[in-house]
Amino acid sequence: MAMGVKCPKCGLTQLPGPTCKSCGTPLGASSAAFSAEWKSPDDGPSPQAGQAHRMSFHGTGGSLFGIHIVNLFLTVVTLGFYYFWGKVKVRSYLLSQTELEGDRFAYHGTGKELLCGFLKAVLLVGLPLMVLKVIMGLLATSPIIETIVGFLSSVLIMAFLPVAIVGARRYRLSRTSWRGVRFSFRGGVREFVRLFLWGALLSTVTLGLYYPIFDARRHGFWCRTRISATGYSRSTERAETSLAGIY
Repeated sequence: MAMGVKCPKCGLTQLPGPTCKSCGTPLGASSAAFSAEWKSPDDGPSPQAGQAHRMSFHGTGGSLFGIHIVNLFLTVVTLGFYYFWGKVKVRSYLLSQTELEGDRFAYHGTGKELLCGFLKAVLLVGLPLMVLKVIMGLLATSPIIETIVGFLSSVLIMAFLPVAIVGARRYRLSRTSWRGVRFSFRGGVREFVRLFLWGALLSTVTLGLYYPIFDARRHGFWCRTRISATGYSRSTERAETSLAGIY
C-alpha cells in the first residue's frame, strides 16, 4: 500500500506534489520520485471519480457504551477536565471502525488540542462577554447602556459562531486520515461568515420561513468546499436551492 509524502516543515502527510498542501513548502525530488510509485498498478484500489463507494461500520453499541461509561466516570472524578480526552476516545473508536475500500480511517487528534481550543474560545469570547456583563451590572440604571451591551454581546456571539464552525470542521478533517493520507478543509471563513449572518438575519426577519433556504445553502457550502484526502480527489459538487424544491 502506498503511503504519502511528509512535509519537512509542517509534518503533514499527503500525496506527492510540487509543494505542501498546507504550508506551501517545496517537497523536493522525493515527491516527484514517489509520484511514479503512487501511480503504479500494483497499488491497492483507490476511489475513482464518478464511482460510488460505500462505507461500512464494524463497531458495536456495547463497545461504544463501555467507552461512554468510562468517560462519564472519569469526567465526573476530574470535575470535567477529562471530557476532552473522552471525546477523543469516542472519535477514535468511531473512525477506526469505519471502513472504505478495505481500509479503515484513523483519528489523530488529542485531548490536549481540544482543551487548548476550548481555552482559546473562552479567552476570545468568554472574557469579552464577562467584561460586557460587568459593565452592564455597573451601569444597569441606564436602559440605553443595557441595550448597547446586549447588542454587542449578540454581535460577538453571532460573529464567533461561524468562525468556530469552520475551525472545528477544518480541525477534525486535518486530524482524520485514510490510507496514511490526512484530509483537509479549505473553505473560506469570510464566505461562511457572510452566509451564516445573512441567513440568520433573514430567518429572524421572516420568522423562520427563510431557514430551509439558509440550511440548504449552508450544506451547499460544505459540499462546494469539501476536499477529500489531500490529493485523492476534490469535490466540486454544487447544491442548488430553490423555493419550489424546498417548500
